[in-house]
Amino acid sequence: MTGINGHDGTTSLKWGAVNFTICCSNTFAAAKGKLQNSARHTQSIHDRVERSIREIEGVTIQEKTIFEQFIRLSEIPVTKHNIATIVKNVTGVDIDTPRSKAEDIYSTYAINRAGELTSSIASEMQSKGETLWGLFSGVTHYTSHVMPTPNRDNARLESKYVGSGADIDNDAFASIIKLAHI
Repeated sequence: MTGINGHDGTTSLKWGAVNFTICCSNTFAAAKGKLQNSARHTQSIHDRVERSIREIEGVTIQEKTIFEQFIRLSEIPVTKHNIATIVKNVTGVDIDTPRSKAEDIYSTYAINRAGELTSSIASEMQSKGETLWGLFSGVTHYTSHVMPTPNRDNARLESKYVGSGADIDNDAFASIIKLAHI
């Protein structure tokens, strides 16, 4: 969460989330352009800020719940069945199918995506642990670094924020939470 204010009256009180640190006038200007909540310095500013504080408190409670889920996932060992379930949910490929039969059932593209996702999962579990958290980290690694995206500026960021990468991450998280029974 970031908040900025122009005490000289040139900038409204603005707040929200940005993913960088304000360290100069350029990053201040960038934050000013990205922050979605604002209140001009008027008599009603206090009411607007109070409403926003209540909203932020709600978000904080949601984040605390998510972080508690992350911690719980890091304590639950992953199974081969868990991995196969998530890979199938994401790619449509059953990785338990023998390679010779898989080539008859699935496209080469789908088989390659399943292999890339499985590699991301293995790599992340090696560093994060063989837990459901490592499994989820593998999915987010895949969507952040490996999954094909269109060849245009910011396509990967677009995918992660509002596109197929975000959908895959959210669906995988929901599935993993169900697998964990939490």
